[in-house]
Amino acid sequence: MKQIENQFKVEKGIDIPNRRDIARVYPLPMMGIGDSFIIPKDNRKMTATQSIVLSACRSYNLTHDKIKITTRIVKDGVRVWRVK
Repeated sequence: MKQIENQFKVEKGIDIPNRRDIARVYPLPMMGIGDSFIIPKDNRKMTATQSIVLSACRSYNLTHDKIKITTRIVKDGVRVWRVK
């Protein structure tokens, strides 16, 4: 236990930042079935980008109308389609 106590500093009174609103990050609320958008390539692996957007969709579905998306890695990045 001593090793754990020395490894991390416990701090008090640190405010928890607000979560990002998924609807502001990705245009999910504006999408109709068959619509798509592209997330341009960046320094991340494309599979990591796919995972991030799929996770964002799951979070969105917790508080909004349920939607379903699918993603594909394309030449310019990751394309996201609304399929339901």
